[in-house]
Amino acid sequence: MQVVKGGILEVSVQTYGGGLWHTWFDRDLTVAGRVILRKEIAGSVSDSHRLVRLEEPIMRVPTLAIHLDSVNDGFKVNTQTNLLPILATSRKVIPHL
Repeated sequence: MQVVKGGILEVSVQTYGGGLWHTWFDRDLTVAGRVILRKEIAGSVSDSHRLVRLEEPIMRVPTLAIHLDSVNDGFKVNTQTNLLPILATSRKVIPHL
């Protein structure tokens, strides 16, 4: 994960093979996969794994609205920079006036 300008938390992802990448934009995304757990009890370490699947969407890969794009030759997807799902944005507390 990395925090970029404006307090946006993006999740690093890796694509595999070819894909219809434009279909991933502006959709709600969830998380699924294998989690490795490590326990240490009385100096003894044990590892285990669990499969997880979140039911509710927690991320989104945003795009610029087509009418705001100044380039008219089509959108070329860069999978390293354009397919980073946003997990969260920072919240600022505004003091009560």
